[in-house]
Amino acid sequence: TYCQSMHVLFGIEYGFSILNYIVALTHLSVHWFYFICEFIIGANIAFVLFSISERIDVIYGWLTYCFIFYTLSFNILRQTFALSIILIAIVEICKNNNIKSLILIFLAYTFHSASLIALLIFAFGTMLMRLENKDQIIALIIATVLISILLPTIFKNFGTLGVFGDKYSQYFGQQYVGQQTVQSVSTTLAIRLPMILLIIYNLIANRECIDHGSLFIYVLVIIEAIILPFQLISPAMGRIVLYFGI
Repeated sequence: TYCQSMHVLFGIEYGFSILNYIVALTHLSVHWFYFICEFIIGANIAFVLFSISERIDVIYGWLTYCFIFYTLSFNILRQTFALSIILIAIVEICKNNNIKSLILIFLAYTFHSASLIALLIFAFGTMLMRLENKDQIIALIIATVLISILLPTIFKNFGTLGVFGDKYSQYFGQQYVGQQTVQSVSTTLAIRLPMILLIIYNLIANRECIDHGSLFIYVLVIIEAIILPFQLISPAMGRIVLYFGI
């Protein structure tokens, strides 16, 4: 079949192949296909922004997407499609809709297999939403942060051992660590540092009244900064950070 051939020959996931096939049946040009993909991605982002408008200003959120992720999507269309679905899954986790969020993660997986990293987000979010004891919440956050620190090393070692198979060799084979790369990661971390410090201050100052949903989002932002060393493994591996940064 078409989808199977695309998967075997080019490693294209089935969800993206099915969408491609449906658009191809209309005999529209490839530019229409790009438009439809970007329209669906934009609709997903807009849906999320309006769903969490009490936490994030819709206009600022949309401008952030346009200036940071929209142009990036031209280069990583399948992954951006998956990212927009994962973002909806994160909202559902905040609403304690665990089954729906799992379905969304699986759907994102059919567009980009790296979306499985979102299972870590799901595990942390579902555990956090269930906890009420402050000591347990603090212990969970500390454990999650420690695991996040080790993630780049764990993934790199697994990739070296060939655990992930031939398809993912590009994630580990492009060793481009150099002074320029290290400086780039350091600069990126430095840019995020003021925001991270403000988040930590806010968590401490408002520890008595902060809700689980806000705490969940804050910790994801911190984790995104912690796992930036993924970018030192390879360009493809560095894109995993996007699943926490979206």
